[in-house]
Amino acid sequence: MHNFAAVVFVRGPKGTTLFVEDPKKVPTFPKLPGGKGEPGETPRACAVRELHEETGLRVKEKDLAMVAIVNKGSHYFFLFTVTVKNLGNLREKGDEGELVTIGYVDRIAEMDFFPPHKALLVKCDLIDV
Repeated sequence: MHNFAAVVFVRGPKGTTLFVEDPKKVPTFPKLPGGKGEPGETPRACAVRELHEETGLRVKEKDLAMVAIVNKGSHYFFLFTVTVKNLGNLREKGDEGELVTIGYVDRIAEMDFFPPHKALLVKCDLIDV
């Protein structure tokens, strides 16, 4: 399967989470780390790779919990969650210049967050609105 994208909702200590923003896109929104799968890659492997490339955070595939699979017509979209004990060793910028931000889960509902990601987080009961 290679027509898919995967994102990761990170649950850090004390209600923290990670956002990335691509300053090359207009408008720019905070969004979940993730991206498109590569040929021969599984959705879990994609999520692990993208999370590391965009934030510097390393997790293991076995630590990811799949929350949703959405058929977008042209591709499948996978949402994973992972809980981490600390958010150390993060990059300021991802491999492609994404800006990395530590934020709070309980603030996503009031943020100008990437609408498709925000809607899925609400639908999956991962954030309150």
